[in-house]
Amino acid sequence: MKNKGFTLIEVLVSTLILAIGVLAMVRLFPTASIVNARADRISQATILAEDKIEQIRSMGYDSLQNLISAGQDSGTYKVETITLNWSLSTVGNLIQANIVCHWPPPGRVIKNEASINLVTQVSNHE
Repeated sequence: MKNKGFTLIEVLVSTLILAIGVLAMVRLFPTASIVNARADRISQATILAEDKIEQIRSMGYDSLQNLISAGQDSGTYKVETITLNWSLSTVGNLIQANIVCHWPPPGRVIKNEASINLVTQVSNHE
């Protein structure tokens, strides 16, 4: 007489294989969450830096030169967990603005503080 169906051993082995696969997938969720948080911080920092660059560029060369002459050529401010540092310097006939945003890493996977650095130059149109 032939038995149709699965033996208890076959069912246990199949369950074990399935459990290993599910556990591997579950371990990916915290990593995915950290990667998403990091990408979100990079986007936020880039937007902050671009906003500061637009503000600096809209001031014009003469206003920026006046700030440098008055010693107001750098600053720092914080938005949520992102710290933005900006500085102005004269490079030949140009004024260079350096914008650096940095923030603490999300989670415990990445240990070093992350940052972005944007640079723009403003020329005198005389």
